[in-house]
Amino acid sequence: MLFLSVAVVCIAVLGTHQVYFLGVVQRRRSADFEGMLASVEAVNLEGIRSVADLFLSPTKNQLGIEPPVMWEMLGGLEGVTRMRTNAKAMLDLCIYAERWGQEGELVAHLVRTDALYLSKAVRRIEWYVWFGVGRKRSHFALLEAAGYYDLIQRRLLGLYESIHVGRLPALQESLGFTSAA
Repeated sequence: MLFLSVAVVCIAVLGTHQVYFLGVVQRRRSADFEGMLASVEAVNLEGIRSVADLFLSPTKNQLGIEPPVMWEMLGGLEGVTRMRTNAKAMLDLCIYAERWGQEGELVAHLVRTDALYLSKAVRRIEWYVWFGVGRKRSHFALLEAAGYYDLIQRRLLGLYESIHVGRLPALQESLGFTSAA
């Protein structure tokens, strides 16, 4: 009897989660393109790209930028939080692009994964700032956050360049670029 009760509760929780998830995806698919672009907040793209390069293209001097300088380049906690917010907006833009073909679905899946890793890195950074824990690993979380943010941007820009080039200039402007990345 206890097993049956636990099974029913698990099925109910999973069912509720699935209904919620499908609702979120449906809202994202039906969202307004201009509204999604407007939700992107300004970040220091040059700083992000510099820190991301250390994570994505390691060299013999893998910590070429000291953690306090990385922190400043990324805009501190506010900048890192904006990166997480923008990642959600960029995911919405990928989900919006799913309507144009299978490539949009594949890129949206990659961006979901990257956004999850970025969110975890930002959460670790927040823990460090708020509670002073994880200091030794905080620089790695900064590298991860910048790296995954950069990947999300590159994937999104590449997707729009390949399947809907007409919307690319508005997307580039919203992300802070003046030309293709």
